[in-house]
Amino acid sequence: MIVSERLIDELIATLHFHGYFHLMTSDAYGNGPLNLVATQSQKKIIQQYIDDVFIDLFFRTHNFKPIYIPKEWNISRHTQDGRKNTDEVLQLNLNDPLDRCSFVSCISSTLWGGPFSQLFPNNKFINDIYIKYKKYGPIWECTHLCLKEPHDDGFEQYLDYVYGSEWSKYKPLFRAQELIDYSEIYHSELRFNCNKYISNIIRHHIYQRMDDYQRIKDMNVFGEYTIEDIFIIYCLLVDKLKMDHGYHYNRPSDKWMYILTFLGLFAKECKGKQCILNDFLRFENEHQTEECIEPYIRDKDLFLRFTNAEKSKAIKFNYINNSMVELSFFRQKPIRTPYIDNTIPLPFLHDEIYNL
Repeated sequence: MIVSERLIDELIATLHFHGYFHLMTSDAYGNGPLNLVATQSQKKIIQQYIDDVFIDLFFRTHNFKPIYIPKEWNISRHTQDGRKNTDEVLQLNLNDPLDRCSFVSCISSTLWGGPFSQLFPNNKFINDIYIKYKKYGPIWECTHLCLKEPHDDGFEQYLDYVYGSEWSKYKPLFRAQELIDYSEIYHSELRFNCNKYISNIIRHHIYQRMDDYQRIKDMNVFGEYTIEDIFIIYCLLVDKLKMDHGYHYNRPSDKWMYILTFLGLFAKECKGKQCILNDFLRFENEHQTEECIEPYIRDKDLFLRFTNAEKSKAIKFNYINNSMVELSFFRQKPIRTPYIDNTIPLPFLHDEIYNL
């Protein structure tokens, strides 16, 4: 991923120039000089936008193999005219942003009792997956794969091991490598200290889930990609390949785990293999400076991240079918973009490239 204070400062200045940010004082009483200051939450949104541009570059330029969805699954495909049902084998090209939306929709809709999960009816890993719904930005929404309790506490142990009590420092720059590091440290240092204070029944459930995943992860269901590849692709698109322990201090009863945090336990096994995780690992190593993404920064895509769809006077939103919305910026020519399962929303960049 790209972390550049220079780029963030430039984007903050752009947002200020166009009225999205305002001059603030750093003095607690409001008496100090006015400075252009962004809050941490605002900087987080800007960094998420930078992450999206970076991941989009990977998906646009990587030589993906086609993904095939069995026709019996009756999956709808995202098109410019909305989601369309098909009675044929669905072939997806992940270089295409609409096919990426179709892929995310397919994976989430075919689990949790759907045809994907029915392939493995007694598999604890598959059966423990459930769906959360995520909303972001002014209009976008997507599904999110999580695992039911009980959870292995390996990731919490890892955060303690690497960061001590300062878990907030977990901001991985090389996210594929971080997954591999987590896996190696877990198996070499942490595993036998995990799950000490739970019953044998719960511990058995956790280890059975791990064993069941090991049994299926190298199977091919969607063409040449393994099940492990398919879930890593999903996590790249939805989670941006960032693990999360899913524990919220203000809601201690609401515990969940991103599926990526579980997949990370097995990442060390990808070493030397031809797989998506290693493909992205190489991409991260080869693209380490902001110059590689600056040609794809579009101010309007960034402005959308700070826009209220109901109150905005600059951008008008017109829902035209069951998955597409038209955006009109100050009455300029409208562009179309998916609002369902569009996990990398860069509508103005994509309009230039794909003419959606």
